[in-house]
Amino acid sequence: MTARVLSISTNNEAIQLIQSVIPVEVVVLESWEKANTLTHIQWDVIFLDLSLKEGNGLDMLAEIKKSDSMAEVIVFGNTNSAEKCVQAMRLGAYSYIEQPFKRTTLKTLLQSILDQGENFKKIEGIAHDAFLDNIDDRMTLLKELIQIRRDKGDFVRPDEFGAFFPIHQRKDENTLEALKTCLGEHDFQKLKKLPPPVILIVDDEPNVRETVSQILNSYRFDTLEAGDAQQALELAKENDIIDLKLLDIGLPGMTGLELLPLLNDIHPDSETIMLTAYKDQVDFIVTSFKNNAFDYITKPYDRNDLLVKISKALQKRAFKKILPDIGNKLLNRSLSVASKIRILNDIATKRIARNRHLLMRDIYLFFPELEESKIPKTKALTEEIISDGIQLFINMLVEEVHKGNDCRGFVDEWETYFEDGD
Repeated sequence: MTARVLSISTNNEAIQLIQSVIPVEVVVLESWEKANTLTHIQWDVIFLDLSLKEGNGLDMLAEIKKSDSMAEVIVFGNTNSAEKCVQAMRLGAYSYIEQPFKRTTLKTLLQSILDQGENFKKIEGIAHDAFLDNIDDRMTLLKELIQIRRDKGDFVRPDEFGAFFPIHQRKDENTLEALKTCLGEHDFQKLKKLPPPVILIVDDEPNVRETVSQILNSYRFDTLEAGDAQQALELAKENDIIDLKLLDIGLPGMTGLELLPLLNDIHPDSETIMLTAYKDQVDFIVTSFKNNAFDYITKPYDRNDLLVKISKALQKRAFKKILPDIGNKLLNRSLSVASKIRILNDIATKRIARNRHLLMRDIYLFFPELEESKIPKTKALTEEIISDGIQLFINMLVEEVHKGNDCRGFVDEWETYFEDGD
């Protein structure tokens, strides 16, 4: 895979190191505003300097994620603000790296991003922005996943169910009734009987453990409690399944940061949310994220914030498992043509609002058979095509492909073709 890499920085030393490590050309610009003029490019990796003198680095990050949500952003800068580090990760940064950079760290991060694969990034990004926003599509995909699991003599797992319907959303009677209608009584009852996710709470304050546990139990989470690292390790070894860890940084003896990699060795698939009473701990936060912590919460906890972060962490864990089964084949077999067109229209609307384009690779994601057209994946659909309708464009392209015609100029010749077709 050839990566498109952008560096937004005026730090020459950082730029030179990035360019020396990455085996592809790195485009260097001084601001996202300048980068945003390159609307024909879909970036794979963006290095963003939070220490830029012009503009707010976090605002720039938010703008990047809104306009190009599929790009992975690695943020850096001469900042010792824990709050800025946390905000960057919450805004969707892939990683936060300290200066001076280490070559091995940069290489590892880039390889990790590229290893995810284009399909993973696309489906994960589109899932949350498009088809998972629609309850009917969520139920359709869940029903398909149930059938895939049944064909293998299995059933969906609790975390997989949670990817489509987070546990705190399942108290809604309308949602439950719609699920029952879509799935049928038998599968609906099996889903209701699935064991809840298991969350390990590690905190040396008994009242904190008790309060958090009561909140989670009220939403049908199972909880395990540990007051120190030794208890946490014992519980981790005794329990085959731990879906999520709530881990206090300031544990007595072995700290939460020292404990985290040990727990990850025992339960490598579980997610972690770090807990702390201090807001300004840059080193701790960076280390947490480097050890694959999902997020960071400060005490005292906000109930809703806690539940939302837990649901998102569990969704991330589940998506890693089900992406092989909800890849292109599942999308194309499960979603109706109308749903696919609706999703593409949603994506196009969001891209246009940010001065970007719908590309042929977006079309191919939902209509892979159209790759036979040989139109480059990076080809942007014109305003005229969007205006005339994506459905019309796809219908006519399908016809041309079936005829065996050369379609490589189809996008550029759309207006002429359309007039000739009339």
